[in-house]
Amino acid sequence: MEHYKEIDEVVGTSFGDIAILDTISRGGSFSVLKARHSTKFVTLKVANSPDAMHTELLRREYELGSTLSHGSIITTLGFEEHTEAGAAIVMEYIEGETLDEFVASNPARQARESVLRDILDGVEYLHHRGLLHNDLKPQNIIINSKGAARIIDFGLSVSDDSLWQGCVGGSADFSAPEILRGEGPAGASSDIYSAGKLIAILFDGQRYGKIVRRCLDSAPEKRYGSVAELRQALARSRQRPFVVTIITFIALAAIAIAAPYLHTAQQSAHHARNHSEAKKVLNQHYDQMLSRVKVCGYTEFAALARGLYTMRFMEYRNTLPEGRRLAAEEVFAKHISTFDSLMFALPSIATLPKSQQDSLNLILEKWSEEAL
Repeated sequence: MEHYKEIDEVVGTSFGDIAILDTISRGGSFSVLKARHSTKFVTLKVANSPDAMHTELLRREYELGSTLSHGSIITTLGFEEHTEAGAAIVMEYIEGETLDEFVASNPARQARESVLRDILDGVEYLHHRGLLHNDLKPQNIIINSKGAARIIDFGLSVSDDSLWQGCVGGSADFSAPEILRGEGPAGASSDIYSAGKLIAILFDGQRYGKIVRRCLDSAPEKRYGSVAELRQALARSRQRPFVVTIITFIALAAIAIAAPYLHTAQQSAHHARNHSEAKKVLNQHYDQMLSRVKVCGYTEFAALARGLYTMRFMEYRNTLPEGRRLAAEEVFAKHISTFDSLMFALPSIATLPKSQQDSLNLILEKWSEEAL
């Protein structure tokens, strides 16, 4: 049986054209070392206690990693059978920090979103290749000096095209319940569970709460079934604040603007001729807005229509001489009461399935942009 040096003893040693420089991290079974290969730095993954089983695990991880090529996945360069510390996987060296360290530096939201994009890109690539990572956690996400994220460590991964179906085990607090129970992964949804944990860490629990909760459902079938589905949910969540803000702003503005005119209309005499002329002009705007609501009969559309109609009314009213404004205000008061009734009578988009919510929110956003 060969004698190998302890991990701490191999620092400063060389084999071939590779010189071991430092220890990057040390886990329960494996350690990661920094080394120099010719003129560039590389990373070595070695077993803390080299034996046949650990050598086979490293070789299997190398075989999986060597087939992968993606900007969000660490690059596997080779496999060394004999080093001072035993067998070693040779990988690219990434100068950076773990996800935990990245979040602790309080990065801007845009930087956090970019890291999330990279992580999901990498996980989606793995799934398309028939590979489940099976151990997504902050320590296995490295953020380089340019703010790009890389996924590392495929020691617990499961591959569809391999006879090896992975090791039983995971990381407490990050692996899906079915994995921690020893049942193995339940497909992509097991990685989705871990991704939900990473999203919560990335945004300090301040964003995407509903999405995270679905990712972390104890039942795999209730989680998002793919990265693509998770991306769609994230996209909808980013759009919704814009639409809600627009609706809220216009609705509040409409209420503030309308109040004095409604009161004046109730206290004033009718002016038949002016009323008829105002009705001809305002009915065009009213009918246009009302037709949109009839096509998309939900309270959010009624609220937006109410606000936009109020804006058109104000533009028209400001063109009138003082003596003709009261008649226009009367027409406005009747029209606005219709929108008020619709806002209370129609159902909300929020009551619909997510796929329908997404479609209607896009229509709502496009309408508001066109109208404004």
